[in-house]
Amino acid sequence: MQLTNYYLQLRTAYVHAAEGEPQRVTLEELAAVLFCTTRNVKLLLKKMSELAWLVWEPGRGRGNASSMTFLVPAAELISRQAVELAQKGDFKSAMELINRYGDRYPLKESFVEWLFSYFGYKAEEKEERRLDSLRFPVFRPIQTLDPIHAFFSNDAHVIDHVFDTLVSFNTRTRSIEPRLAHYWEANEDRTEWTFYLRKHVLFHHGREMTAYDVKFTLQRLMSPAAQSTHIWLFSGVKDIVVLNRTTVRIELNGTNHLFLQHLAETCTSIVPEEICREHGGLFTRMPIGTGPFRIECHDEYLCRLRAFDGYYGERPYLDQVELWVLPEAMPSWRKNPVIVRSVCDAKGFFEPMDRLSQDPGWKQREDEVPGCTLLTFNLDAPGPQRHAKFREAVDLLIDRDGLVRELGGNRLGPAYSFLTYEDDTTVTKPYETNVEKAKALLDEIGYEGEPLRLYSYRKDPDDIGWIAERCALAGIKVETHTLSREEMQKPQRIAEADMIYYGVVLEGLAFTMLGIFLQRTSYVAAHMGRKLRRAVEADVRLLQTLADEGERKAMLRRIEERLKEERAFLFVLRNSHQTAFHESVKGVTVNAHGWVDFRKLFITRSDQQADEPLDPVHNDDENRVYSQPS
Repeated sequence: MQLTNYYLQLRTAYVHAAEGEPQRVTLEELAAVLFCTTRNVKLLLKKMSELAWLVWEPGRGRGNASSMTFLVPAAELISRQAVELAQKGDFKSAMELINRYGDRYPLKESFVEWLFSYFGYKAEEKEERRLDSLRFPVFRPIQTLDPIHAFFSNDAHVIDHVFDTLVSFNTRTRSIEPRLAHYWEANEDRTEWTFYLRKHVLFHHGREMTAYDVKFTLQRLMSPAAQSTHIWLFSGVKDIVVLNRTTVRIELNGTNHLFLQHLAETCTSIVPEEICREHGGLFTRMPIGTGPFRIECHDEYLCRLRAFDGYYGERPYLDQVELWVLPEAMPSWRKNPVIVRSVCDAKGFFEPMDRLSQDPGWKQREDEVPGCTLLTFNLDAPGPQRHAKFREAVDLLIDRDGLVRELGGNRLGPAYSFLTYEDDTTVTKPYETNVEKAKALLDEIGYEGEPLRLYSYRKDPDDIGWIAERCALAGIKVETHTLSREEMQKPQRIAEADMIYYGVVLEGLAFTMLGIFLQRTSYVAAHMGRKLRRAVEADVRLLQTLADEGERKAMLRRIEERLKEERAFLFVLRNSHQTAFHESVKGVTVNAHGWVDFRKLFITRSDQQADEPLDPVHNDDENRVYSQPS
């Protein structure tokens, strides 16, 4: 591995040198490139020559130029070494090699195909036991596995398999269901909630969960020192009282009929007190929960989940799930690339979705994402976006139907409201598109061409480029910036952006909408402006006191209408995600983010043999809107 790195350092330093063409060099030059002595350079060149990576002909006499001829293309060596490392089980080194050099040297097509064929379902016999594994790639690293910091959908999806919450929210039946708490009760005004915990629920390290862990979890979430983005959920909690090892009472400052839904949020997943206290820094990478899977290993390139045999509920069929983090650009190294991000099959990586449908035994479905893309305006920052007429002008310039028509893909049509995803009676007035009217509004406020910064995730360069071009029709100068997920989370980036384009997914109407309006890292909330934010917070406090769901939905509608009238943000598009899976795969359930629930997957092919790969399910990541918050 180290010798490979030295060779690639030389190839990078002499990037214009073609294979088979001698290069005149000196030992002193090579020593500077490899950061070692000339003696070590000679040893390294000797080893590379023996492996037929290059030809080295030393010059005669001290200081005279020598000849070095590269024989092996960098991409071929990277591919060869990465395959060898992966086959030995050294996934970390293989991924480090790919991530370090893959962007500079597009890997061989044969290697990319080999790598993707490595993913999928596999059954093998180990120590008189059948091991069913699922291995698949993701193209964005997991940021954290600490529930109180969960922000992105892939983080939250893994967390949901490693941890449990007190209760869960069934999005199909719209009801609260037992999880770690098998029963609960509340007083008449919903200011005191008592939860009765299941007995003998084990954490992954073997200790039984108790009410003290519940108290610690919620207090940790509420603590400003923890810097959780979800602290708003429990701003009304007055006290948490442990009545005994399996009973806990939560006292609120005021009535909150949405409190159970808040407790179903991923961020409230119950954690073991002593582990968090003693190993807080490690917990984000190697957490311990009570869920059906435990984390066996996790670094920047690989996250392996192992079924937890001590799980209190139904054990998963899959024994092991591996998520491999590959470079974002890797799918583009293929001919006719398909970007993917979920439980996948090798064929699904290599073939467009419409070709999968022609293969026998394959099924596919397309579902509308219950959410939409939004464009926010930073009302706290100086600039023309603070003028209501400027925001109206931008609204008039964005031709949603034109955006769908021109860019296509998973874009379905204009988005009008969060509420349309649960209420078909929501009135949706078609958008007006009028460039001349937009110009007149800009003239009214005296807009003089000040540039505005539009930020978005790296996933959406086409959308924000299209929006910038539309704004230019009326003379609005928009500077587009696509940032990494890490950068987009930073408060300073959110504050400096004049506009942000992103997507939200509504897993449960009420608490997801409230998160969009109140969560600190929500771009809508961050850009809303102090005056508007205070008004929304007051409305939310009132909403929580309403017992009737119809009244709460009406209040949500009023909050949304206020924000729409102010054009604090603009609804832009509805999107879809596609899923293809083999008919032998059962228990396929796809959540709002396009992820498949690992707990329910199982294979029914009777002819499946050990060590024979069956690569069963594929989700098209291009046909998925990313979510925030998650």
